[in-house]
Amino acid sequence: MSSKEFIQSDTWFYGPRFLQSPQLDPMPGSCQEQPPRETYTLSPGTNPPIADKASDEEILRKEERKPKVIVHLITASTGHDVTSIVEKISKLRKKDGFISCNGMRFREKFPRALASDNKLHRKSTILALTPRLHENLVRVGGRIEKSNISYDRKHPILLPRNHLTNLIVHCTHEQLNHGGTQLNLAFIQRRYWIIRGRKLVQKIIRACKICTIHRAATSYQLMADLPSSRVVMTRPFTNVGVDFAGPVVLKCSMGWSPKTTKACIAVYVCFCTKAVNLELVSDLSTTAFIASLRRFTVRRGLPKTFHSDNGSNFVGATRELQEILAFTLADEFQTEVTKELTNMGISWKWRLSSTLDRYAKLSTDQNDLEALTPGHFRIGEPLTAVPEPNLTELKVNRLDRWQHQQYIKQHFWNRWYMEYLQQLQKRTKWKEVQDNMKLTGLVVIREENIPLQKWKLGRVTTVHINPDDEKQLVRQVSVRTTDGIYKRPITKLVLLPRIEDQE
Repeated sequence: MSSKEFIQSDTWFYGPRFLQSPQLDPMPGSCQEQPPRETYTLSPGTNPPIADKASDEEILRKEERKPKVIVHLITASTGHDVTSIVEKISKLRKKDGFISCNGMRFREKFPRALASDNKLHRKSTILALTPRLHENLVRVGGRIEKSNISYDRKHPILLPRNHLTNLIVHCTHEQLNHGGTQLNLAFIQRRYWIIRGRKLVQKIIRACKICTIHRAATSYQLMADLPSSRVVMTRPFTNVGVDFAGPVVLKCSMGWSPKTTKACIAVYVCFCTKAVNLELVSDLSTTAFIASLRRFTVRRGLPKTFHSDNGSNFVGATRELQEILAFTLADEFQTEVTKELTNMGISWKWRLSSTLDRYAKLSTDQNDLEALTPGHFRIGEPLTAVPEPNLTELKVNRLDRWQHQQYIKQHFWNRWYMEYLQQLQKRTKWKEVQDNMKLTGLVVIREENIPLQKWKLGRVTTVHINPDDEKQLVRQVSVRTTDGIYKRPITKLVLLPRIEDQE
């Protein structure tokens, strides 16, 4: 078949002629199409307003960031600055967004009074603000209409205290880097006027964890009663408190360029008389402290109790002295000493017993002569002093030198008892009973000379109550940190707010 015949051939393009006959069309089907069935469902649910959906601060932040994202995308793609256009869009979005919805809900509380010129109730919280309606929003009328500031600052939107206003204050507080009450309130009132906003801002700041740490408001409890060592007449330096002061600079040599070194001062304070004894210490080591303690006991006598802040040098000295005492009281040590003295012709126990007998058989007669001992020069009285007669009622010119010294001491104690003791009645601080610190409380341990950011975070594991305290107040707790468990007074702890307080 030639190409011309192929083009004119209908068989190739349309097939055989009998297939083109209309008589071969298929018969229409007998099935009828059914119309679609419509179903209806009823649901009792309601769509909550937008303000109720704002359950997280991130939602509010996203809404505020959307205009900025739009500006960035359009500027990057077109190269044109559309900031002014997007700001107008942002204002329109705000009117239809969170704030407008919240303000319209607030308007529902005063429908008639705001729609007309009717007066609000005289006890209304917004009466002093002269509220007005503008585009279905309740705004502050105020008194600064003639000022040259923007309309939003003249008439900020009135907002009630609810979850949304809490989010606004939270975001503003973080945006201003945890500023104070006045700074946050002034920034918020540029756009919104929150009812009782100052109290709300103060509440949010008090519940802020970061602000609580930076304020460093440590816990406290009612000041405890004074111990017996403070209010009972005893020999000076019977009960002693010790601590270190300094450093001080000492000259090691004389000349034009003398060498210097640092040293410290050991301060011994009598609990009863407030007398102070100073001892120069070469350093803060345990050995240097024990040396100062020996000099102190030679001058003032051996105290009955020592009180310190549990510094490492004090703890080391306690351990070392306990080891020496345990060694001298051991049976092996006493046996060796007894054998050595026996070989020298001396009985150890006989000497000890005879010495004790001689001290026990001292006469209480006032006319007996008393031997002068080193204790008189060290502490002003013998180490085993007998009762003294009352010399305060005698005339001073009748007393000899020794009796005059006793008279001065007795006169001092009489004035201490009559005048000074009564001055200890008043509590100078911590005057009210506070709630006891509870277990599992989150605290920050306050440490001196350390930045706030490096204070250790811990949790209270144990509370310690003095058994002699009738009020059962907690003044010491054990805190578990990442480095271990520490026993600290509550005055060194910053109690962080609980979740209930933040809500």
